[in-house]
Amino acid sequence: MATTAGWHRAPPRVRRGFGTSHDLVRPFRAVACLLTGLLGSCAGSLANRGQVETTVGRATFNDIMNEVPSILRRVGYAIYEVRETGSSLYIETGWQERVPFDDEAEAGADVARTRFVARARKVGPALYTLRVTAENEVHGVEPPEALPDAAGGWSTMPATGMYKAYVLDITTEIQMKVDAGLRTYGVPGSAAPAALSS
Repeated sequence: MATTAGWHRAPPRVRRGFGTSHDLVRPFRAVACLLTGLLGSCAGSLANRGQVETTVGRATFNDIMNEVPSILRRVGYAIYEVRETGSSLYIETGWQERVPFDDEAEAGADVARTRFVARARKVGPALYTLRVTAENEVHGVEPPEALPDAAGGWSTMPATGMYKAYVLDITTEIQMKVDAGLRTYGVPGSAAPAALSS
């Protein structure tokens, strides 16, 4: 390397011309990353097509652990799993088979099954924010209306109006019970449940 007055001069940079392997690989990497992201998000949204998620609102520990399982059992769901951590609560039912709603049957479903998952995150010393997700699968609907599942021929399909109304009835009852519990403990209640996504 040549020096000038004690300073080292860096060798001249070699500029790569267009068409080198480095220049050709870069666009392909960008396209591959973009496609991976798009396909991943599409697969995620397809897998969630049969879900209806509702923010129930604020609830106490006792109401979540007592009222939510009680209501779900009363409407025919067996409690499959209950988990409690320092900051969250999780309640999951087993799958319950049912006769498809009329609008599901019109799309070709001959049997349907649903399960509920309640998730609560701690937001205060005695309060949690409660969200309930209803998952739905059907039998007999072929793609593109349904996304096939490897487990026994079940598939997901977009939530229908009658299915959403069914879920709303259950989540509204849960909301009323936990809101009554909040009033009992002197804590202002939350708004009526609002479906977030389906």
